[in-house]
Amino acid sequence: PGQLKGTEEVLVYARVSGSIVEKYFSGGDMVRAGDPLYRIDSRQYESAVAEAQAKLHKSMATLRNAQQDLDRDEQLWEKRAVSEQTLSSQRATVAEYEAEVESERAAVRKAQENLDDTIVYAPMDGRLSVDDVAVGKKSLVGIASHSGVMAEAHPNPTTGKALLQTSILEGEAFLYDMYGKYVSTSVISGGRTEIDLGGYAKGVYAVRLYGDGNTVIVKLVKE
Repeated sequence: PGQLKGTEEVLVYARVSGSIVEKYFSGGDMVRAGDPLYRIDSRQYESAVAEAQAKLHKSMATLRNAQQDLDRDEQLWEKRAVSEQTLSSQRATVAEYEAEVESERAAVRKAQENLDDTIVYAPMDGRLSVDDVAVGKKSLVGIASHSGVMAEAHPNPTTGKALLQTSILEGEAFLYDMYGKYVSTSVISGGRTEIDLGGYAKGVYAVRLYGDGNTVIVKLVKE
């Protein structure tokens, strides 16, 4: 994750996982809201978009065929050449395929959003206070390490509470939401602290641990 400091502090991190393949900034640079900061390997997300689009096109073709059959059955029904049961069954089939098309459209939108998120943008004007994002580094949820400081969350992803264990023995843990906004603070004691996401929305969160003159950031996923 990178960090911006302006009139307020926000954490900047990717919403998708992958290796960082390109970086557009250095620590201390001034950036404006909307400036690209770094890019994550997008190949798997491009493939996901193509796959979702192919499924959508297939579902749309199936729906068109079912609609044509329904149009034919409705004409035949007017001549009483098909049963009412046949007509009702075909109408139900069309409705089912319509729902499937809507589901596939949603899948395309989600895949495209993930692809768009492979480029991380500055959320506000400010100065980048750190330069801890390296090309080739994985943008992953799980274990974090910075200058020899370790932290790990279990379970991760979580549906509610997660236990963070860290080499920082005493300090504080600051929770930020997926938009980099501060959420809450918990106390680190004996190298442990608990984060409770039970009352928060699903998504990716960042936990910044301070103490013993050290800091480390862990990504935490709420399912």
